[in-house]
Amino acid sequence: MPIIKKFIFAPPFVLLLAAFYQNLNTYLGNIYFIFSLDFQVLLQIITFLLLTLLAGLFFAVFITLAQDLKLTLPVAFLGSLSSLIFIPPPFNLVILLGSLLSLILTSFTLSKKLSSYLNFQPTNLLTPSINQLSVLLILVASITFYLAADAQIKKAGFQIPDSVIDPVIAMSMNNLTEGSAEIPAQRAQPQIPPEQIEMLRQNPTLLQQYGLDPSILDELSPQTSKTPQNPQQALIKNEVKKQINTLIQPQIQFLPIILAALFFLTLKFGLSILSFILYPAIWLIFWILEKTGFTTYTKEMREVKKLVV
Repeated sequence: MPIIKKFIFAPPFVLLLAAFYQNLNTYLGNIYFIFSLDFQVLLQIITFLLLTLLAGLFFAVFITLAQDLKLTLPVAFLGSLSSLIFIPPPFNLVILLGSLLSLILTSFTLSKKLSSYLNFQPTNLLTPSINQLSVLLILVASITFYLAADAQIKKAGFQIPDSVIDPVIAMSMNNLTEGSAEIPAQRAQPQIPPEQIEMLRQNPTLLQQYGLDPSILDELSPQTSKTPQNPQQALIKNEVKKQINTLIQPQIQFLPIILAALFFLTLKFGLSILSFILYPAIWLIFWILEKTGFTTYTKEMREVKKLVV
């Protein structure tokens, strides 16, 4: 087989793995995305999982066509190097080493399987290796996510995302409003004049005397908030955050592990759902390769030894 045929699937694999690293970097910068209920976040997770599966698929096909570890291992190393571009240090070294080990392990296991099969059935031969590589990549990504979460929490503490608190508070306030006959349905929410907000900003001790964080003024001020909240909702949210942080503080050292575990389990669950695309994708790739004359099949007779009593 000409050398060009052996490397035809190497460039797509390298590009897909680079896209995998680029998408992973967005999660390292936002460790609380796991709590988001936004549909856009769901699409990002699906995209990330598809990139993982496709990278594994193209790498497995490349190994199958190359049939030589001297060709596959350098490509695996080259693909892993792209992590140095998209992942910030020192996390890029972790993802580089983990990805490289995962690719090497997959190369050896699949090459061994390809050297001992009796009948070439690509879906049965390649699917387990692709799933194995995908899980390993997600595991390495989860370890990197843990390191990023640990660094952020140590630096800025644990921050409850507003996307989690706001819907709960809004729902609670709506229920209270609907259940109270004394509150008019269209009552205007009280607002604090900007002059009083500025006065409180200059005298933060007044708020601290009542156990309030001065940063709450940023949420009440229309100059610093694109969607200023009413004082009641802002005070409730601030108090909820304060209470949650008080409860979490004694176990804050375990939060990075919990976040990383949620990250891994979420991706693993999504991977198990999306992996159904591997069977038709593998079949289609090798069907096209055969019909275009890119690959051919040969039949051979082998001697077998049977026990006769």
